[in-house]
Order: sequence, then structure tokens, then C-alpha cells
Amino acid sequence: MTIVIGIDPGFASAGIAVVDLLPRGERVRLLDVCETQKAQKKRAVYASDDNVRRAGELAEFLEVALKLWKPVAICVESMSFPRNASSAQKVGIAWGVVAALAWKYDLPIVQQSPQAVKKAVCGDKAAPKEAVEAALRKMYPECATFDRYVPRSKREHPFDALAVVVACRGSELLLLARKGATDEPQRSPDVEQGTGRPAPRKVRRPRQLAEPEDDI
Repeated sequence: MTIVIGIDPGFASAGIAVVDLLPRGERVRLLDVCETQKAQKKRAVYASDDNVRRAGELAEFLEVALKLWKPVAICVESMSFPRNASSAQKVGIAWGVVAALAWKYDLPIVQQSPQAVKKAVCGDKAAPKEAVEAALRKMYPECATFDRYVPRSKREHPFDALAVVVACRGSELLLLARKGATDEPQRSPDVEQGTGRPAPRKVRRPRQLAEPEDDI
């Protein structure tokens, strides 16, 4: 497998897309989302302390994905800050988690601007999220495999992560990585034999599914 992982580095909801680069085309191996929740107000936890906990949960989720799938690169939408200061702070924290993990595992980060991502997928840099998801589903029918695991209200996040991978396909790094790709199918890591379902786990981690059926 020649794996790349797309990441939509949100704070409340972070999406990931695990994509296998084939000699011709790609196959989506996993779409998932990590959700972190604010502490209940009655616990009287400082917001700054709560952010540290949530950043840790995000880091744990992403690190498990990196260890299991062993990607050759991470694809992320280039950083753009919202006008709201609180939202900008959370985006910065999430991006910091991604950058730290990339540094730890010596993984290159390939970036594309939000406008370039939408244009690569839909041909329109102002395309709405619904159009992006619809275009990706048409390109990769196997995406439907993961609908049962990602709530409808959260699906935009893994699809954003997948869109970034699509936008980065023409980068020099991914073109070089594709040269070493093969068509040979391999089982997803850490899957219970014969079930196609996630192996029992003690810690919260991304779902690991068997290879999508060929006729999907």
C-alpha cells in the first residue's frame, strides 16, 4: 500500500481520509471523524485547560491512525483563520497537533488552499460543501461504505479531508509516491479476521474496515 492521509484539522470535529495511491487512480480506505466535547460547565474547568484535554484527544486519535496506516505523507488544507478569535484559536491548536505529529513521524505535509481544493474537486473555487461531497461520492463510490460509521451531520469533515488529497494529487511528492504503488489488494490493518469489522479496542481510535467490495 502507498497510503496518504488527508486531515481536516477541526477542533470539535476533525475529519480524516485514508487513501491508497494506485498506479492509476486511488482507493478510499477509511473515512472517519474525531469529535471532542467541551467540559460541562458545572465542572468549573478553565477553557484553556479544557482545550489542552481536547487537543490531547485529537492527538491520540490522529496518532493511532498514523501508526496503523503508516502514510507516506499528510495532506492538509492550508491554514486560514476565521474572523472569530475563539474559533481562530481552536484552528491554531488543531493545526499545531497535526504539525507536531508530522514532525514526530517525519512525515511531509502537502498543502492546498481552500479555493484550490474546491476547484480541484468541482472545477469551481466557490463550490459549496454539498457539491464537493457529491463530486467525491461520484469519483469514489466506496465512500458509501463508511456512511454507517460517520453521522450525517459530521460527514463534511472526512469529505473535506478527502478533497484535500484529491487537490494534492498533482504535487511532486505524491507523484513520486505513486510510482511505487501497486494494484495488489491488502487487508486493512487491525481488522478482525472474517468479519470486516473493527477489532476490539481499549482506547478510542479510528475505525478500521476491510477492503470495500470490488462492485461498490
